[in-house]
Amino acid sequence: MTHIHSLMLVAAMALPLITAPAQTAFAFDGDTASSETKAKADPFQPTDHIMADVDAVLARAAAKGKLGLIIMGGNWCHDSRALVKRMDTPELSPILDASYETLLVDVAGLSDNMNVAKRFGRPVIYGTPTVLIIDPATGKLVNAHDMHQWRDAESISLEDTTDYFARMANTETRGTPPELVGNAQYAALTAGIDAFEKTQAERIYGAFAVVGPMLMMPKSERPETFGKLWMELSKFRYQITKDLAALDAEARALAAAGDNSASLTYPTYTPFSWE
Repeated sequence: MTHIHSLMLVAAMALPLITAPAQTAFAFDGDTASSETKAKADPFQPTDHIMADVDAVLARAAAKGKLGLIIMGGNWCHDSRALVKRMDTPELSPILDASYETLLVDVAGLSDNMNVAKRFGRPVIYGTPTVLIIDPATGKLVNAHDMHQWRDAESISLEDTTDYFARMANTETRGTPPELVGNAQYAALTAGIDAFEKTQAERIYGAFAVVGPMLMMPKSERPETFGKLWMELSKFRYQITKDLAALDAEARALAAAGDNSASLTYPTYTPFSWE
């Protein structure tokens, strides 16, 4: 059984920041041409027991001394399918086999299984696919600082993709810099960033309720306003992930410099047209 086929079975059963051209945070395709084509393009399958699936993949990871790799995506998203396809290449597959236990999570119309991200301390996902790498020993997310870049998976080279997963598998080249572990100021600043992000996440969930049902309609039945609303939300999600990365970089710099009197300045955003 190939690596990709094993990933599909699991889903059914149970570097520095890489940059890429910003198009849409959730890149969607039109309807597939045939049932056969659709079946091949649907690696993300619905489930009624998502948390049990997550528990199972982390248990396997812990038993084998690996990391948990949870990919949140949709079959309608070409970047999600591109990443899954790439995972079965000769370059990437051995790294994943050696260091990760993988679960594909279907987000459907931006409404399903969002509690998976919340379980690991993220209030929302900003694009598909979103890659969560979990240390099963602690249950902690280890790639929070760059987990959102995979929304552009198709535009990220195979070389950079392979390098990323190899680096993340190495405890010395991932996560918070060692000099900031236990730094009280960095912890306080990041707590403020988390509170800011949670406020914006509530706005995004409101947006999902508007555009998600339209996304799941056949392309010919979507309202004329769908494209405009989709782009409005996508632009915001790209902007906020850039802002969150900038805030974290500023927090790291302030904490490393020992500037205890400094604080962060948070951006403000124009309301959505439907707010």
